[in-house]
Amino acid sequence: MTEPKTPPGFEDMLAPKGANKQRDLKTFAIVPHHPGGFMNPDQLAKIAEVAKKYAKVVNVTSGQQVMLIGLEREDVAKAWEELGREPEGLLGPRCRGVRFCPGIAYCKRATSDAIGLGTMLDKKFRGMEVPNKVKMSVAGCYLSCTAPAIRDIGVIGLAADSYRIVVGGSGGHAPRIADLLIEGVNRHQVLEICDKMLNYFKEQAKPGERMSEFVPRVSLPQIRQDVLGPIEGLPRWPTKEEEENKVLQGPQPPMAVQTGGQTSCPMPPTN
Repeated sequence: MTEPKTPPGFEDMLAPKGANKQRDLKTFAIVPHHPGGFMNPDQLAKIAEVAKKYAKVVNVTSGQQVMLIGLEREDVAKAWEELGREPEGLLGPRCRGVRFCPGIAYCKRATSDAIGLGTMLDKKFRGMEVPNKVKMSVAGCYLSCTAPAIRDIGVIGLAADSYRIVVGGSGGHAPRIADLLIEGVNRHQVLEICDKMLNYFKEQAKPGERMSEFVPRVSLPQIRQDVLGPIEGLPRWPTKEEEENKVLQGPQPPMAVQTGGQTSCPMPPTN
């Protein structure tokens, strides 16, 4: 029995592993994964070195990554070997890389850790198979530089080890602001809640359904009951009356700069 032959020209239509074909339909782009876009100077120098050899242009993407654009087909594998990184891109219904800001490690406005928590979320969930792609982000304060309100799951820092979790956001063709799931949880509770939320989504969502469609269909009260109910030690979540009046519970300390003691980003009024 003879093996089927690849149709003439078919291989040229396919992109090499870890690469995306560009608009000219001849060259390719690659994006090495660096969680949150953080890297040391040596890693940045390696990207520059490989880009000089194989790429035509470099782009800093909206997903906090560095894209090398304009590689020839025969150079893609060589570039990956020299970079020594895995691709950022994950096609299909999977959890994408988690976006996170500098948090208290570097930002004077931050109230909470974002790098550590974001890295843990990225390591634990990136690549997880789900009914449709899931985008997550962590912000170290209410300024929300990583746009958690339009992510499938967003985490917002409130204090040293206190976070707010929102779900069901979208910034795509049908934008939707995420709903408040719970607030005042610590980083270990964030990991547990995200794990249960993603598995609940995996079990209950319709094929191809995004979180922004799933949350309003199932309803927030039902999701809280099913996802948060079995977890012990959680702070209470807002009542229906509090949500209708947009009253958020939990700590909301003023934002202070590291020196001088003056508020650089005062908290918005809660009434």
